[in-house]
Amino acid sequence: MNIKSLYSLILIILFFLTNCSHCTSNYKINRDIIPTETYNTRLFEENCGGYFVGRNFEIFIEEVKDEQWNSILENNIFLNRNTKYQYNGIPKLLFFKIVLINTGDIPVEIDGIELQNYNNVFKNITAGYLKEKYKQYSVINFDTLLGLSKLDNDEPCLKDIDFKTDLKKYKGKSINPGDKVITFIAFNRLPAQIRQFNILISVKSELIQKIATFKLLRFEYRSNDKYFIKKKTTDSDL
Repeated sequence: MNIKSLYSLILIILFFLTNCSHCTSNYKINRDIIPTETYNTRLFEENCGGYFVGRNFEIFIEEVKDEQWNSILENNIFLNRNTKYQYNGIPKLLFFKIVLINTGDIPVEIDGIELQNYNNVFKNITAGYLKEKYKQYSVINFDTLLGLSKLDNDEPCLKDIDFKTDLKKYKGKSINPGDKVITFIAFNRLPAQIRQFNILISVKSELIQKIATFKLLRFEYRSNDKYFIKKKTTDSDL
């Protein structure tokens, strides 16, 4: 390629970059994890996750977005004051909010949680693991965050919860009849190629043990923050 041709190519590239920079600057990639309806799970409402109704309990599940943590951590029960670290966000993990309501007449408790993708099984991350691996985030009280808190609110959606006033500590692991509790669960972030997975939550009482299975899909779509452009799943298997 001679100098004149190279110069012309550079001009074309510069022209394209200059005139098309606005093509992407007004758009961003949005990512959502949304439950799908099955024979025993339902979508609660738009952008609010899904729910499962069992014999003695109800469970609601919802992905926690990065921008939602500021309001969640407004409650002092989720913070440690005696640490040298300052608040620096939340670890880059996959977090979900769980709300459980005991609708029966005997105590129930969450007996186990896992994420499944085909033949792969991942246990939820414990508070002890988070405290050991993410010491720079020690301003967050992971014991309380991943433990049970009583929810004094009839609405289970994150957007409807006032975390300053609607939560207080809940003692023990057993959830008494009529009580509504909230907790958060965490998993390592999944590889990009995984677009469909299940979260299984085992709930037991003296009489029964039941597993609530939520089927979730990962979506990616472009928007310009104001107008919805296009939404699609990027899983070629769906």
